[in-house]
Amino acid sequence: MPPVWMWAAMLLSMLLALLPGVQAGHPVWENARFDSPDWIVRNPYIEGNNKLWPFKTIPVCFETRAVMHKYYISFHAAMDLWYAAGLPEAFMLFFPSDEACQALPYETVLVRDVPTGNLMSAELGHPPIIAGRTEHNFPAPGAPALYLAMPAIQPYDDFIADLAHLLGHVFGLGHEHQDPKYARRLRVPRRTRSVFDFHCANLPHYDEMQVRFGGGEGVYGPVGVCVNFGAAVAAGFEAAQWLPYPPNTYVSSDDLMADPDLYSIMLYDTFRGGQDERPVLKLRDGDRNIDKNKVPSGKDVEGLVILYNFHGTQDRLPFFNDPESPYYGDWRQYADCM
Repeated sequence: MPPVWMWAAMLLSMLLALLPGVQAGHPVWENARFDSPDWIVRNPYIEGNNKLWPFKTIPVCFETRAVMHKYYISFHAAMDLWYAAGLPEAFMLFFPSDEACQALPYETVLVRDVPTGNLMSAELGHPPIIAGRTEHNFPAPGAPALYLAMPAIQPYDDFIADLAHLLGHVFGLGHEHQDPKYARRLRVPRRTRSVFDFHCANLPHYDEMQVRFGGGEGVYGPVGVCVNFGAAVAAGFEAAQWLPYPPNTYVSSDDLMADPDLYSIMLYDTFRGGQDERPVLKLRDGDRNIDKNKVPSGKDVEGLVILYNFHGTQDRLPFFNDPESPYYGDWRQYADCM
């Protein structure tokens, strides 16, 4: 007959096997166990290794004091749009000291002003540090940045809506119209199935692309700059803001016939980005225009909540001996002393 300690060990093992809430391991190396809800984007990362911001908090820095005075209140107004739509206050912006901003450029977002233009852009999520080392073993340049412009003729509420859109990107949301489940249904010349009509020819640099790639297949072929996201990115062509993301870098609904969220603040309106206010993105059904959304939708909010609470995308900070860690140089310095 087995000794008592062996029976106790067997019973304990059976008890643990029956408990559904047991979580063994650590999120740094433990894989996801459950699927996300059907519609939600789980991993909207374009460059492949983008991460979520730790603790649902974006540390925001400004390139100068003047830029801070210009945009500080606007950041609060943009976040208020998200809070009013139902985003939990656990999601927040944090404004570190100047010293912290200088010391931690890869763990903060630097706001840069573009006073003479109207281009606004942001990183998607927390981008990876560019590979490569400086002579001091620190990562090569590539710190996150957010570029803002406040045109004098633009209504302030439109600017706040645009900033809220950009904050959606920084937290990790991609464009609604770039969800690859619409890829087989995005109509461009010689393609018929679509949810959206994308008028690539109405973009400002379309003629330049025609000359550069000789028209034809170089523009509208399978890897043309008006069809293929990667080709548009490589060419520096703004069509990359409309074309579907690669399916292997963006996870969304398995239902290919699902309707887009027409109330999403992450959805471009029809005339956004068009040369001389020409239409760029329309709904194929009825040739309808898409209105500008000035507040986040319920699905936008739900998306961020699930994205940051989904087991497979938990906050992850790199170990100090990881070359992607901003502290890799410090680790090398002290490791050499051991």
